[in-house]
Amino acid sequence: MSVLVRLGVAALFAAHIASAYAAAAEPLSFTVEGDSYVVPRDDLVSVETHETGGLTFCLAPGAEKALTDFTARHPDETVSIAIGDTNVFYLKIVKPYGGGCINWPLHPKVAQNYRNMLLGEVTAQ
Repeated sequence: MSVLVRLGVAALFAAHIASAYAAAAEPLSFTVEGDSYVVPRDDLVSVETHETGGLTFCLAPGAEKALTDFTARHPDETVSIAIGDTNVFYLKIVKPYGGGCINWPLHPKVAQNYRNMLLGEVTAQ
């Protein structure tokens, strides 16, 4: 095999590996039956994990209002929370969300995985 062919094969392999590790940010959505609210990417203003576990995310004011309106439409119903196409949490709406950051008590590795999904980041394997 010539040097040029070997370099071409190596470049294709490297491109394949790079695309496998490239990640796109996945949307955060809240769904009750056919009604959904998807948080616009730019309205997810911070996503933080904590050493002891847990994930905290904060929304822009417009998203806070939209999520408050969404939860107000569904009192005593169960909302499915998804990241991308993956349902990650189910929660019964006891009272409408009223703004502020949302804290999820999660295992540290789960919190980091969810953060990576939301931000489109990849952790080195």
